[in-house]
Amino acid sequence: MIFSPSAARPWTFRRFASLALCLAACASHAQIKYSTNSDNTLTVLGYNGTVRNLVIPATVNSYPVVAIASNAFAANVGLNSVSVPDTVTNIGDYAFNYCSGLTNAFLGYGVATIGNFAFYMCVNLPGVTLPDTVTNLGASAFADCIRLSSLVLPDSILTMGKAAFEDCQITTVATPSGLVSIGAQTFYACSSLTNITVSTAVTNLGAQAFGACAALKSVFFRGNAPAADSATFVSDAQATAYYIPGAAGWSNSFASLPAQPLYTYLTNNQTITLTGYTAPWGDAVLPARINGLPVTSIGDHAFASSGPSSVFIPETITNLGPYAFDNCANLSCVILPNSISVIPAGAFNFCDRLTNLTIPPGVMAINYMAIANCHNLASVFFRGNAPSGNGFGSDPRCSIYFLPGALGWGASQLQPRAILWNPLLQIPAPDSNQINLEIVGGSNLPIVLESAPRLAAPHWTALASANLTNGSFHFQDSATAPARFYRIRSP
Repeated sequence: MIFSPSAARPWTFRRFASLALCLAACASHAQIKYSTNSDNTLTVLGYNGTVRNLVIPATVNSYPVVAIASNAFAANVGLNSVSVPDTVTNIGDYAFNYCSGLTNAFLGYGVATIGNFAFYMCVNLPGVTLPDTVTNLGASAFADCIRLSSLVLPDSILTMGKAAFEDCQITTVATPSGLVSIGAQTFYACSSLTNITVSTAVTNLGAQAFGACAALKSVFFRGNAPAADSATFVSDAQATAYYIPGAAGWSNSFASLPAQPLYTYLTNNQTITLTGYTAPWGDAVLPARINGLPVTSIGDHAFASSGPSSVFIPETITNLGPYAFDNCANLSCVILPNSISVIPAGAFNFCDRLTNLTIPPGVMAINYMAIANCHNLASVFFRGNAPSGNGFGSDPRCSIYFLPGALGWGASQLQPRAILWNPLLQIPAPDSNQINLEIVGGSNLPIVLESAPRLAAPHWTALASANLTNGSFHFQDSATAPARFYRIRSP
């Protein structure tokens, strides 16, 4: 059996522990101390072993491990990595604080609460992926993790304690969609932080929440002005606040920062046309409505020579003006809606940081030089039938891919550059220790291999980006997880 990229369900590998595997793991598991709870579950109390890369088991003698107690691994300087199973829902206060050798923390898709100071002073931890089951993040949970630069906050987070990420090296922050309040000093003294995106749900910013962030340039607000005071952005001398036109509570200053609308626009026949972008950079999630009216168009040259690094265009927009994003030197990611049928002349001309682009099935025409002179554009993926026109110019590196079953490609003006994108993920024979995945298809097709621990609200993690050299690509994955799902996609 093989898995097609057009199939509805990814391929799954399930591994159930055998007696032999259990015995092999006993040495490290026996050095973990547990307490038995009244409901026949286990809490990790501590660890007296010497294994540097520790995998906490999901069950011990059929009892599920559901929590890590306060101080369980505190000051264990010999611990380099820890894997927390999906069965664990709570990581206690100070659980891993002062683990100065910790460089990887893999948190299972079950963790709901990360306690106060849980990873405090883990000074060599470079990044953390918080699963989308986390709802509560304690005070100073990752404070003084001075090498922590990679962070994605899942939308599941509802509360975040004081100084949760104080004195980290995070460069960008996007607040979770369900988080209402950002506590005092949450990101205080994050000296590498350059831009922040604040979701529509946030109504309150605590004292010094983003204070002493010396590199901070831009704060993007998606909704109404939250409550804040003059200390919220204390010592952030370079920062400017940007807000969506029509949002309530805004003026030309906010919490000691200068403030201005992120977009300029025109109103015509009860619809909105965006005419400009005012920030020097940032992720431009274009609004679907302004002042209650639908945003339906992006005007001629509206974003030309402006600074967004990514653009997400909503389905309300049906019209792009010529040269709308011409010469956007920072633009590296564009998400186009299916509502657009024509990509007009010069729309993405001279966008030199674009490397990949996906064209939705609704696009029927790509006009003259629409996506030309993008000198680093390597791949364009079409999800539908062949469009009319050839707006790609003569970019030598650009390959054009289409899906099986799509119509019109044989007679398209894009031939002979158009290539069938048809990779298949072969199902391997089960192995007790590893999963050997083989992806086959046309020679040199670009692919991304991803995995997720479940299909309900999945969080997909990229495992590899590769080309099918000579028509195949082999990937070996660990078989430690009780369940894992795989998919392949275009870059």
